[in-house]
Amino acid sequence: MIKNMMMIASIAVLLLTLSCSDKTTKNKETTAKVTINLTTSDVGSVYGAFVILQNNSDPSFSYGQSASGNTVTFAGVIYGSYTLTVTLEGYTTYVNSNIFIQVETYNTPVHLIATPINFSRVTINPTTSDGGSITGAFVILQKSGDSSTCYIQSASSSSVTFPSVVYGRYTLTVTHTGYATYVNNSIMIYTETFIQPVELTATTTPIEVSLITINIDHNYYAFENTSPINIILKNINGDPSLIYADTTVGNSVVFPAVVYGSYELTVTNQAFTTYTAYVNIAAPLVNRDVSLSFQGSSGGFIFYDKGYKSDGWRYMEAAPYSAEFEAQWGSYGTLIGGTSAAIGTGKENTQIIIDWLNSHGETDRAAQLCIALNVEEEWFLPSKDELTLMYQYLRLRGIGDFGASGSNNRWIYWSSSEYSNNAAWSMYFQYGSQDYNNEYNSFRVRAVRTF
Repeated sequence: MIKNMMMIASIAVLLLTLSCSDKTTKNKETTAKVTINLTTSDVGSVYGAFVILQNNSDPSFSYGQSASGNTVTFAGVIYGSYTLTVTLEGYTTYVNSNIFIQVETYNTPVHLIATPINFSRVTINPTTSDGGSITGAFVILQKSGDSSTCYIQSASSSSVTFPSVVYGRYTLTVTHTGYATYVNNSIMIYTETFIQPVELTATTTPIEVSLITINIDHNYYAFENTSPINIILKNINGDPSLIYADTTVGNSVVFPAVVYGSYELTVTNQAFTTYTAYVNIAAPLVNRDVSLSFQGSSGGFIFYDKGYKSDGWRYMEAAPYSAEFEAQWGSYGTLIGGTSAAIGTGKENTQIIIDWLNSHGETDRAAQLCIALNVEEEWFLPSKDELTLMYQYLRLRGIGDFGASGSNNRWIYWSSSEYSNNAAWSMYFQYGSQDYNNEYNSFRVRAVRTF
């Protein structure tokens, strides 16, 4: 009897051991080591390519990393169906929504196709209906849907040539004193050489004028301007005597009778950076929106005003581009702890990070170099949410020269918000997305200060 009971107990222990072993094996099999092997069609560098694995069933399982070599590896990817996305400037975005990860080790190749940029030599041949000279005629090519791609030139001979115009659809505008403005919204440039004749019609009708409203917007909220804003419109297509100027302390100014033509618009204020742009006036009513950046006392850009002063500060200022740099975050493999993503926590985050770095012998990391910009001004590494404000109120308004460095990682900026023992939050300033990245990566840093 006792022998039978001992035998039964031994069998039970054996079954329990096998059951636990089986569960352990299954648990090990629920995650995989995933390696993405990157190549390009033009054998260009993949450095800075951004790789994202997004679970198709549960979006909370998302893995992101910036490439520092030809492979990107994610350890501990939960089994399932994923969408793999790889982006790299100058290449077509790679998307594969049928990635099935059900083995302990998973490898997949990704081949990025270079996106060619084609250019055309464009010649505009203007003539006049009365045989008059076209010298001084102002020619503008504006790419449809892309305000940043614009070609401007004043005619000094019988033709105007733009040697390198990006392929696309354009609006061609030609203005000349004494002639009706020529506008063609359907200029399609998709050949190596493009020639467009333009006939300007002499007008004997009264000089055409426009009522122009300049709307002045500030690059962040809760700021009340009390100092004068100076607005100047200066004609730049042949008649320098046409200058219109006004001063306001409000948010708009109206010029009731501006002669048709091309103008340089300049807006200045003692507290703001100077705004300059070209404006083509060829309609009875013209509205022009101007975004001004409030300049901080240290030469940077104010991007946040909390509306009142508390804890010793009210405004948050981003450093100018001249103070931007690239650095590692540091502490890879160790969770420092205590950092926050919230607005107003970047300064405290930075001090927490620096204390740890200094005590562990790490140097020249992002937080340390922010402080080193100017100890008295107390620059710091912005938090995750502070980076979001910088993107919304500076980058989206074309202020601050973000991404201008020319480096492979020029769009990725570090925050002071830690994610894990290996990663910290960063922001992709080209499109505004945020993700965590390994702390050994060297990314861009734009320091911030409060006052």
